[in-house]
Amino acid sequence: MKSEFQVQQIEVMLKHLTLAFRHCNLYNDLKEMHYNKENETVEVIYWGAMNSQHERETYKLEVNVACDSYAAMIHDVEQRVYKFFS
Repeated sequence: MKSEFQVQQIEVMLKHLTLAFRHCNLYNDLKEMHYNKENETVEVIYWGAMNSQHERETYKLEVNVACDSYAAMIHDVEQRVYKFFS
């Protein structure tokens, strides 16, 4: 289990990674990413299609990052998100 400080570091890292991804045309529908410390996953939230109320729904993609270093976590998230959106 990661400490609160480590979780905060991961959250900051994911915010920066989200901003970097948003500058790529492939990831226009990416909304945000969060670390779930209980499951040791990164939850990737992305925009879906319009619903009947003309609002965009959000969906979640989970990336397993258990036992990963921060560099490995970035790599795993990037690979999974790239495969999903391409």
